[in-house]
Amino acid sequence: MLRDLVRGLPLYAGLLEEARTGEDRLVVSGGVGARPALLAAALAEDLGRPLVAVVGNEKDAERMLEDLAAAGAGEAFH
Repeated sequence: MLRDLVRGLPLYAGLLEEARTGEDRLVVSGGVGARPALLAAALAEDLGRPLVAVVGNEKDAERMLEDLAAAGAGEAFH
């Protein structure tokens, strides 16, 4: 699955570690394409809790929803 691909990235390992140690505001800057949604889907699954994603505009929100669905993230609220 697509989520499994991002789990091998050093960026993912860092985000997961930050979340597990209590950081509540993880930032993925410069993420292009579906990468932010893939990271979010994998993090939510591995952490066993929901995540909130803030994007710049409505177009980005729609794209994120589509990418989350493609990543098999399950339920997403917009």
